[in-house]
Amino acid sequence: MMLSAVSCADGDKPADETAPTGTAPVTSAESTASQTEQQSETSETVTEHIVKPIDNSVPVTFTFYSCAWDEDSAYDEAVTEKITELTGVTLEMIYPSSDDLFSDLMAMKASGDLPDLIYAGEYTEKLVSQKIFSPLDTLIDDYGGNFKDMYGGQEEALRHPDGRIYTVGTGGAYNVPDELTGMFSVQHRVLKDAGYPQISTLDELEELISGYLEKYPKNPSGARNRGLLLCGKPYDDWERTVGGRVLPVLGYPAFDGDFIVNDDDGSAVYKYRSEGAKKYFKWLNHMYNRGLLSDQSFSLKRGEYLDVLDDGNVLAVADGGEYIKSSEDSLNRQGLSDRTYFPLSVTLDSSITDAVLKSSGFDGREGIGISASCSEPERAFAFLDAFCSDEIQQLVSSDADTGFGYPFPSAGSSPRETEEYPDIMKETLNGFGIVSIRDMFAPTRSQPYSRHGAVNGYDIGEDGEAAIIQSSLGEYVHTEISAAIMLPEDEFDAKWDEIQAFLEASGAGLLEKDISALVKDNIRKRYGG
Repeated sequence: MMLSAVSCADGDKPADETAPTGTAPVTSAESTASQTEQQSETSETVTEHIVKPIDNSVPVTFTFYSCAWDEDSAYDEAVTEKITELTGVTLEMIYPSSDDLFSDLMAMKASGDLPDLIYAGEYTEKLVSQKIFSPLDTLIDDYGGNFKDMYGGQEEALRHPDGRIYTVGTGGAYNVPDELTGMFSVQHRVLKDAGYPQISTLDELEELISGYLEKYPKNPSGARNRGLLLCGKPYDDWERTVGGRVLPVLGYPAFDGDFIVNDDDGSAVYKYRSEGAKKYFKWLNHMYNRGLLSDQSFSLKRGEYLDVLDDGNVLAVADGGEYIKSSEDSLNRQGLSDRTYFPLSVTLDSSITDAVLKSSGFDGREGIGISASCSEPERAFAFLDAFCSDEIQQLVSSDADTGFGYPFPSAGSSPRETEEYPDIMKETLNGFGIVSIRDMFAPTRSQPYSRHGAVNGYDIGEDGEAAIIQSSLGEYVHTEISAAIMLPEDEFDAKWDEIQAFLEASGAGLLEKDISALVKDNIRKRYGG
């Protein structure tokens, strides 16, 4: 994909590259209507739709107008040369001549000199209404193999109000967390001693911790080993290590924050009102009474919590990644790398599949379109489809360090793990018979993507009713659920009932109604249903 520059102000394109106005691809519905009309008038046999073969060995140049680039944009020439080699396509860039992209493009339309490919960002919808883009539905059916594989059915989010698709997306098809969250992490030495067993439920995690403590109540230094430690005193850390574990343990994605969302009907339930949440907290209460959940879990500030982890005597945490990196670095400096942590996929019971790598879905209809003036729409779409292939996605990803963002179809956060692991991590991965930490979790593409997006990304303001209720309830559950976990086991149920009565009386139902409305609205915006 060689790039050359042309300014909108430069005037006409070279004669040999001027694209004559062509016939836009029609949808199957239009085609059927047209064929019926022709048959009624002429009684002639309708010509069968023919899919033209694409020959990428024949060089072709397409003009490309992009609001994402300017003449100073940096890019990796080796990458663009390789893409040209694979596709046969050279792009001749046309840069906006003013900040008013819509007027800029409308002037080009009036002059009959529209570029072949257009990326206009937020102006996409307005350009569709002006019939600047050709519909892509038939092209997707005929030439969209890579496109369909990458989007996995999410192409419906690209459909416009008239029911057609006019652009291929430029946002990530799969928005997967870069850092694994929502799991428990266990010291490498514990997993090794147990023979790297399958730990996928809370009961199995409990058995793993209790078994190790029975064998090794103390370390060789004489220090007492501790079971599971939470960081439950500061509100933010409680949200991460206590309340934040509810959704992952129940098989829901962490990106929905405080809500369990049903994508089928758009309903949202405040997670602390669910029966699953009760079971999880009751398990923590059970662990506390068995002495397997540290009695410091709700009394340590963040710095104190990390100091305890620095000692290397805590077998398991409901934490990971950057949040405990300083302690893991300390353990490595002490020569105690086997006391650093490995993340596990742990859910309430074996009937639940983890959603740690679930995608929050593709969002929005902005993207690259093929103009109605493009003389080779099939070849242009084949080029866009090639961008959805694994080979080109890897090429584009390799150019990320240049700071150059290709406004083309993107897989988004890659499910591949490229990090160079330390030796202790490699040993544990080998023990489990896998090559990547992500292999511990249900793959992204084995799970349905979120139709509603991520509730954590919704804007509910700061002063609105929903925001006020959510903040108030959050402070309450922080205090009261912590207290419930530390009660004798036979008192937990009564305390839980008390908590539920308070949530109901304090507006949890209204909060659920407001969030459900936002969820349904987001699904409508994305998929029209």
